[in-house]
Amino acid sequence: MKTAHLFLSIFALSLLFTACSSDDDNSQQQEDTTQLDPVITAAKITYLGIPEDPNLGVVKSIYTTTINDNKKQLMIREFFRDDISYGITTQEIYEFNASGTVAVFSREEVNGQIVREYFYDNQLRLVGANLGSVTPHRYFRFPHISENISYFEEISLPYNDPNTEVRRRYIMEFDENDNIIKAGKDFDFDGNMDSINSFQYDNNNNLISGQMASGETFSIAYSSIIDTEQYLQDKTFGKKMNRILCGEWFGGTSTHYFNDGAQSFNVTLEESQQNTFETLSNNFYFKKIKSEVTNSNLEETYTFEYTFQ
Repeated sequence: MKTAHLFLSIFALSLLFTACSSDDDNSQQQEDTTQLDPVITAAKITYLGIPEDPNLGVVKSIYTTTINDNKKQLMIREFFRDDISYGITTQEIYEFNASGTVAVFSREEVNGQIVREYFYDNQLRLVGANLGSVTPHRYFRFPHISENISYFEEISLPYNDPNTEVRRRYIMEFDENDNIIKAGKDFDFDGNMDSINSFQYDNNNNLISGQMASGETFSIAYSSIIDTEQYLQDKTFGKKMNRILCGEWFGGTSTHYFNDGAQSFNVTLEESQQNTFETLSNNFYFKKIKSEVTNSNLEETYTFEYTFQ
């Protein structure tokens, strides 16, 4: 259903991301919180859909995620209609290597199951990925040219097959905090960006502005609220890995991906004003409520809750 697509798509990952504690002048407060490393033990998303037509049933879905060592493990969903449970299903599964890196991520979606397999080198750097269901149908490779230069490549065969061919390539340049500061497409595969997008960050590693190769620019303002969901995503997959997987967005032509802050540390000011947040003393939110009325005459409310140790 529509709700699963909205908040379960990961590389909009996306995805998740009037505030009780927003502050327009918060730069010092943000600097004071960047070193915090709380332990989160559980997460829950409750979706409630109330139709305008009273003859239609009220639907509710509860998504519960188990978390271990700040890494997501398993998400299950219980579906209700008019408070009657229709059972529990598994929505997401995270499988880890002995090193703690994600080996396989699978998720149930409207059109079936997706499976992502990840592969690493002996330095635990992401070097390959397969995307598919039972049989992979898209292959990716991530060469690391230097400490701060990596490629995002879609290829014809698995990353370690010597006969694989590069179909498209994006080049990413990182700063010392694993933020992408430049990205662009390498059309002729000569190892150079043929179009360059540039990005700037604040002291909290929030993406605050960008200049696209087309000349289009954007800027983003942030609240003092720390994005708990993004924190969990980075703990689960690793910050640099998350950015590499989004290389085609950073190197692309559209600014739409950056509207929600693109994996930033803090919640954007716009989001903090559109939704309701409850925060801890360290500015991590433990509850977020988002409500909207859709074109299908359905009032939808999403409640995100996190349990901290």
